[in-house]
Amino acid sequence: MIQSHIKIVPISKDHETAAKELILKGFEERSGFIDHSLNPDLNCLTETYSAEGAFFLAGLIDNELVCTGAITNEGNGECRLQRMSVKAVIRSIKWKLR
Repeated sequence: MIQSHIKIVPISKDHETAAKELILKGFEERSGFIDHSLNPDLNCLTETYSAEGAFFLAGLIDNELVCTGAITNEGNGECRLQRMSVKAVIRSIKWKLR
């Protein structure tokens, strides 16, 4: 099996556009279209997910963004896991975290 090392980091401006493109590509794969009006948070991920109790993570292999995920605080001790996307070409690869 192919093994790749993945580095998980908070989203930065450097990877914000790639993250948006990856998420939208996933929507298009699943539904066949993208409704940009339904996803205003994707226009500025670093700002949207900088609120207290929220964060957006990027998975990088050799500094290339390959996956995303976000957590937001919903209150009352509950959080929402969202914006999870994985680049299609690496979905079946086993990863080692570093």
